[in-house]
Amino acid sequence: SYRPTTYPGRVDLYVADASRLEASAPCLGWSSRVTGSLVQHPVEGSHGLMVKPPRVREIAQMLQRRLDELDAATD
Repeated sequence: SYRPTTYPGRVDLYVADASRLEASAPCLGWSSRVTGSLVQHPVEGSHGLMVKPPRVREIAQMLQRRLDELDAATD
């Protein structure tokens, strides 16, 4: 049977505001699986709206900024 392990690196968690407010566990339970840094990026609305315009565009822009940061750090 599958047993998840911990991840030692940084995790960027894009989480809907509604999910954060309703969550019973800090960081939606991810903090128990991440031993590195866990960075939350709030997204307005609900989880279901995250994959629909205009939220999906906002998340795409957030992801692009993060990828650009990582790319600049490796130059």
